[in-house]
This record gives sequence, structure tokens and C-alpha cells, in this order.
Amino acid sequence: MRWREEMVLDAGGRAALCASLARQAWRRVGASSVRVVRPRMGADFNDQIRESA
Repeated sequence: MRWREEMVLDAGGRAALCASLARQAWRRVGASSVRVVRPRMGADFNDQIRESA
């Protein structure tokens, strides 16, 4: 059975949803342990790399 639910997500909600879907996809193809990370809100991975250097 399929169901559909519509809702409005803020940036944090979208990030959490995408992380959950990514984790599920990796687990489905056989990954035994999956850790999902994201940069701080308002930044991207390039910003994180520059700040860490």
C-alpha cells in the first residue's frame, strides 16, 4: 500500500529527510554501517573544508 502526505519543510527538515533517504539507499545496497553528516546550516561542504584548513 502506498500513501502520500504533503507538508512544508524548512531547510533543517529537508536536510533530515534527505539524510534519511540517503541512509536507506546505502543500507539497501548492502552497507552495514552508515553515518550521515551534513555541514552547519547555511553552509555547504566546500565551506566546511575551507574552515577546517
